[in-house]
Amino acid sequence: MLRATRRRSDRISSIVERMAAGRSLNVSELAEEFRVSSATIRRDLQFLEHQGIISRTHGGATSTGEFAPTPAPYRTHRAGEKARIAGRVAEAIPFGRPVVGFNGGSTTLQVARTLAGRMGMTVVTNSLTIAAELASQAWLTLIVTGGTNRCTSHQLVGPGMHASMSEIRLDIAVIGVDGIVAGHGAGNHDPEEAAAAAALIARADRVIVAADGSKIGRMAAARVCRLSEIDELFTDDSADPEALEMIRRSGLGVSTGSEADCVHYSHSNNADCAL
Repeated sequence: MLRATRRRSDRISSIVERMAAGRSLNVSELAEEFRVSSATIRRDLQFLEHQGIISRTHGGATSTGEFAPTPAPYRTHRAGEKARIAGRVAEAIPFGRPVVGFNGGSTTLQVARTLAGRMGMTVVTNSLTIAAELASQAWLTLIVTGGTNRCTSHQLVGPGMHASMSEIRLDIAVIGVDGIVAGHGAGNHDPEEAAAAAALIARADRVIVAADGSKIGRMAAARVCRLSEIDELFTDDSADPEALEMIRRSGLGVSTGSEADCVHYSHSNNADCAL
């Protein structure tokens, strides 16, 4: 049985996946399934229409005919691995009043969700999805950067983003990437999104990269940062062992969640491995 309410991002993710699969959308049926009001579903559809993903009709919605790929924050591929990575990243972030920066992405969204109950934390993000997720959390401070929205990822990019970061200092930046390779570093397929992630990194005292195993050993066109700029990499044990070992040999602390890796991680970073 579904919960009385579901997170808006989860609900929209389901709607997007149904449209991508060619299924028709009906407001009344969606409202009954998700146990929300018809007005709530209409707002969800209006949001997706603004992104160019759907065209609304009387009582529902249809594809635009030029259906875009599922926006990155709503992709559910490897959701279990990303949730487990997020839990370990959250445990590595101290309680108190840290200032934590996030770029956009499905893994960083999971981390933000895991941290949503923390008292006193300040979150800085260029992700509209993360901002929407945390906007109602009165016990934390939310700062959203300026910039121009990338409709494929719901990230704010460009000169406005960089200008808004000039006066901000982060204790920790939690960064999602499209690929990370020894000898090249971490990268993103979109140059402007890569530049936005680099801006967060430049203002951070500590940099955590959160990337599921499919990103390890994968090259991305635009470099976000060199491995030497990253303090910790959190991934999972599905990562290519050879690619992961090459990253370890660079001196970067790596956590896959396994006990053996935990020993390596704690020795290389002088930290407790309660992961």
